[in-house]
Amino acid sequence: NVTMTAGEAGKGNVTNGPYAVIVLDGAAEVVPQALYEQLKPGGRLVGVFAHAIPSRATIVTRSAADFGAR
Repeated sequence: NVTMTAGEAGKGNVTNGPYAVIVLDGAAEVVPQALYEQLKPGGRLVGVFAHAIPSRATIVTRSAADFGAR
């Protein structure tokens, strides 16, 4: 099942979370902390982050106690 919502990327959508997957459409300089908190354990956040040149597509994965990025 897929639910798509639109809104301010930095805030996410707290009312329907936590989410298994969050996809950011567009580039961001940093991953907003609010989106980390909306991932369920084992969840993934996918986006393009411009904290370095060139910008890089990144997958952030949440474990029970931490976050990892690749």
